[in-house]
Amino acid sequence: MEELKILILEDDISTGMHLKSMLTRKGYHIVGVAYNGKECLELAKKENPEILIADINLGEGPNGLEIAEQIFLDYDVLTIFITGIADTEYAKIAKKKLNAISFLEKPVNDTDIINSIESAIIELERKQDEEALKNKIKQFEDRIFLKKDLVYYKILLEDILWLEANGAYCTIYTKTNEFKYSINLTR
Repeated sequence: MEELKILILEDDISTGMHLKSMLTRKGYHIVGVAYNGKECLELAKKENPEILIADINLGEGPNGLEIAEQIFLDYDVLTIFITGIADTEYAKIAKKKLNAISFLEKPVNDTDIINSIESAIIELERKQDEEALKNKIKQFEDRIFLKKDLVYYKILLEDILWLEANGAYCTIYTKTNEFKYSINLTR
């Protein structure tokens, strides 16, 4: 069982550390803060995150859009862009080419980041449902995302031991945890 992984690409150390600290306090699993493109690519390869929070203007070298595009193509991450540059052209490129979740201007409000992450999680769930429907006859996707105590966990289907329906509640038992939800299992 793995937590939902978030990677931060931010060249400003204080902004990067603030984002990491704030998101960790909110229960999110930050796999690292990269301060340049090379570091970000290495962390993405090592950690395989589901969400990337990326600054666009990184100073020298490739910009955040270029790094995010490479990570998107290699690992299919969802990206939240943050920038001090109010350029709608960047936003259009990011949303169209990389299917970015949001494009936030600095200084970034903590609530906006949280809302963008929640939107990314909803998009991950939508993609998961879409895949499950596409492959209904063949095979379901190999994982699901479950929330427990403000933390999202990536659960491999092979780690699910059983489901228990009891009235309006469903409990999902895994090898190491149980997740209880108020949900009706009939459709």
